[in-house]
Amino acid sequence: KTIQEAKRICLNVFLNSYEVQLQEYDQQYENEFLQLESHLLNNININGSCVYQQIQQHMNYQTNKLKRQVSMKIRSLRGILIKNRRRSSSAKNTIGVWPEPYIDLITNVFNRYEWNYLSFGPSCIRINQSAIRPRHQQEIAIQKDHKSIYDKVSHHLNEYYFVPMAASILKQYLNQLLHDLNLSYFSPLSYNDQTLALKQARKVVSIQRKIKKHHLILRVTDKGCNFYIGTEKEFDKKAQNFFQDTHAFIELKENPFNKIQDNDGIPVRPIENTINAPTTNISNYLDEIIRPIFDKECQNTTIIDGSSLIQALHQYMREGLFKSTTLFCTFDIRNLYTMLPQEEALNILVEFLNVHGYTKVKGIPLETIRLLA
Repeated sequence: KTIQEAKRICLNVFLNSYEVQLQEYDQQYENEFLQLESHLLNNININGSCVYQQIQQHMNYQTNKLKRQVSMKIRSLRGILIKNRRRSSSAKNTIGVWPEPYIDLITNVFNRYEWNYLSFGPSCIRINQSAIRPRHQQEIAIQKDHKSIYDKVSHHLNEYYFVPMAASILKQYLNQLLHDLNLSYFSPLSYNDQTLALKQARKVVSIQRKIKKHHLILRVTDKGCNFYIGTEKEFDKKAQNFFQDTHAFIELKENPFNKIQDNDGIPVRPIENTINAPTTNISNYLDEIIRPIFDKECQNTTIIDGSSLIQALHQYMREGLFKSTTLFCTFDIRNLYTMLPQEEALNILVEFLNVHGYTKVKGIPLETIRLLA
């Protein structure tokens, strides 16, 4: 492992040195080309403009040809590396884990490259997205970022440190911020980064077109942090089945607010988003003082993740309880968010604390905990 890391470091050093040399050659090429342009345009004996255009077309053709050759070479070498890696992995008898999306289709309409990209999941961020956009879109993005950052910084300094909005230091910061954003957006990319950014952008566009063409639904799963892919019809059917199974929702054919206020026979149970509510700190505090009790009392029967499951199975085997007739049973709670009875959950919480000998937690009586929860 140490040797492999040393090889990686040496490879990165060589690649960085080649990158610097390429930038120097590129600058030298630009200077020579400008001198040639000046010489041709100032020469009265020939049509300098026409000759310059022909030379420029030839140079662009040769440059694009070289880029294609380099790209094909990189693709070939990448294929060789992948084959060697697969051969090495199979030789070590290791198992690879790849969080693929959940697909609810008869046939997979995505090719291998698109499917691998979808397997990165919703947390994947395309590299250098702004660098391959048109110039005017980059300028619009710079203006938005510039205004957003400057407004937040200036208001914060004004509110907490009483810095005047017209202070000269803020004007200097305004100009420096604009300069840094321009430098960040318009700095040229290396050929490798530019090629990778364009490939990822093409994959995304291709995936979007197939989703639109085949009338698919792409959603983030509630568990597993990956994608669900299915047809619009199947998705609507699942939604209708969910409504029928849970009876948690009703379809209203008119404006419901008046009848809800009058409570005209409509069973209404509001679902509120209280993530940033004033009571959030109370919930966090209760979790902080009660969770250690649960972890302590239930550690022998709690499975947290796959590693915890393997450790529990090893302990089960050491105790001689693991046999060929042992059955594994799993279950899943459906529709927990809308169907969880709050009063029953509070009763279970208080009963759990009573069973394990707690009448108070951190000096707070259980009845007070019930009211706070």
